[in-house]
Amino acid sequence: IWEQGKYFFRPPESYDEKVASKKWNEDAVKVISAFSEALGKEKLAHASAIKATWEAVAAEQGVNPGKIMQALRLAITGAAGGPDLMMIMEIIGTEEVQSRISSALKTLKVKVA
Repeated sequence: IWEQGKYFFRPPESYDEKVASKKWNEDAVKVISAFSEALGKEKLAHASAIKATWEAVAAEQGVNPGKIMQALRLAITGAAGGPDLMMIMEIIGTEEVQSRISSALKTLKVKVA
């Protein structure tokens, strides 16, 4: 059970390398960075508001949010899959989400083709 839900209690200690190599790209970094900034401007408490912000930020950046959702999950949980990501972000709170995004941006490297 701990392995399945530890990200509710602590930030990722590592990131799924397979997902990182496939999904952590320039578009993902651009949108995830902008999403973190948007979270800092608003105190979003509900998953629906977090999702709306995610989709709006991705649209502003000209990126399909579904194509980079796994990269966002990677930044928040370190894993490839799990429960509804918006609910996870609601539960851990926007400050923790911003902290985890910041750590991922510092740790994960964009692979240039």
